[in-house]
Amino acid sequence: MITMTIGAQLFTLREYTQTPSDLDYSLGKVAEMGYKTVQLSAIGPIPAQKVRELCQRRGLEIVLTHTDPNRILNDTEAVIAEHNILGCDYIGIGMMPQKYRSPHWLWRFAEDYREPAKKIA
Repeated sequence: MITMTIGAQLFTLREYTQTPSDLDYSLGKVAEMGYKTVQLSAIGPIPAQKVRELCQRRGLEIVLTHTDPNRILNDTEAVIAEHNILGCDYIGIGMMPQKYRSPHWLWRFAEDYREPAKKIA
């Protein structure tokens, strides 16, 4: 039986997650609400190890990210390494890049991201 867990998407708190101290405070509030998992999205430039420490301190598991599609495509190994540090198995793209948002280019998305997806898998 699959159990679903409701988590907090940090994109909704992006204005309050840009520094380590703001992220820590916001994660504390998220944990107080009863959340056990978070999705990282649009947080500040905070090192992955620090983000993981802050989440662990608050009892929150990082289950998904929204990662810049250009980084996934062009810096795949570093993205994978960061997710290993975060303890996060799922790398997401928040929005389809503009370039691929037409029927003529949609098929190129699968083609362009095939190798990064293989590495990530």
